[in-house]
Parts: sequence; structure tokens; C-alpha cells
Amino acid sequence: MTAVTDTAQNAPRPVPAAEPATWGPARTGTVVSIIERAVCDAGGAVFLDFSGEQLTYREVWDRVLRRAAGLRALGIGHGDTVLCVLDNNADAVISWFAANLLGAIWVPVNTALKADFLRHQAADSGARVAIVEADYADRFVDIEDGLPELVHLVCRGADAPAFRRVQTLPLDELDACGGLSTPGAGSFRRRWATGTSRC
Repeated sequence: MTAVTDTAQNAPRPVPAAEPATWGPARTGTVVSIIERAVCDAGGAVFLDFSGEQLTYREVWDRVLRRAAGLRALGIGHGDTVLCVLDNNADAVISWFAANLLGAIWVPVNTALKADFLRHQAADSGARVAIVEADYADRFVDIEDGLPELVHLVCRGADAPAFRRVQTLPLDELDACGGLSTPGAGSFRRRWATGTSRC
């Protein structure tokens, strides 16, 4: 048994060992390990609901694995930065988990930024990959010369505008790179596809 402080009386009370553990100093984990546990424990339960688009833990995890493999195919790995200019939607959450799975640094940028304000944030991040809503992609054309490290702009929604140097890729194609046959995808998907996961 462990003691937990009862906020009503500020006195420790015993917690039975059978009671589910709560987050605290003795609990460790990463956001990736937390979602992995949730997939194992409640994979069919709804995890995200954006305006009626409901996704279960398992559906989100599958998309995270594909997106992470796609980002890895673009050269993203531990310590690399991934710039994000996405609205609040499932793809933003999935991209965040995917970056965390790779050990990459997630750099969310205010969607209202334009011109030099956007260039400053993007250049400061040193990101080689940006995941951007189609509505905001044109803003990057204007500042492309000020983003020497940016190599890929992944566009969510409609086709991206033409760039002189930066390569564009639709988000759906990035996710398609995450199939089991994609080099580098196996480290994420194989253990789930073969039943050797932590579940």
C-alpha cells in the first residue's frame, strides 16, 4: 500500500494495491508509451473527436506509425525539428505523436503568422520538414529564400503551390510512405503487425 494525501483532510490515506495507479512521481513514461498502453488497454475506445470525426486509439496509433515512417523517409530522426502550421484537427495530433515517436522536436507555429514573422519562426527552428495546411502554404513561397534549411513542405488538403527549391508532398502521400514495405517503416509497424507488441 502507498499513501495518498486526502485533499479534504490533508491527511494521508492508504490506497489498496488493486486500485488503478495514477500519474505521479513514481510513474514514468513518454507520450508514446502512454498511447501504446492505451492501444493495448482500450484500443477500440474513441480517443479523438474533431467535429464528429471520431478516431479510436488503435486508428490514431496506426496513423501515427504511418506518419512517423513517412517522416523518417524524409530524413527526420532523433533531434531533428518538424515545423507545424496546422489547424486544430486529428492530423495535428497524429503528426505530434509521430514526431515524438521519432524523437524529433515538434515546433508548432501560430497559424496567423505571415511574412517575416513566419520566416523568423521557421528559420529559427532549423526545420527541414514543415507540415502545413493548404490554406497557409502560399505564405512559404514568399519566404522560401529565407529558409535555407527547409527541404520538404508537406501540405494537408489541396495541392501545394510551386516552389523554386523546396519539395512539396501531399500529407496523404507522406502517410502512404508508411506502409509495411517502406524501408525504415518496419521498426515501427512490424511489432504491431506481427503481434510482438507490448500488449
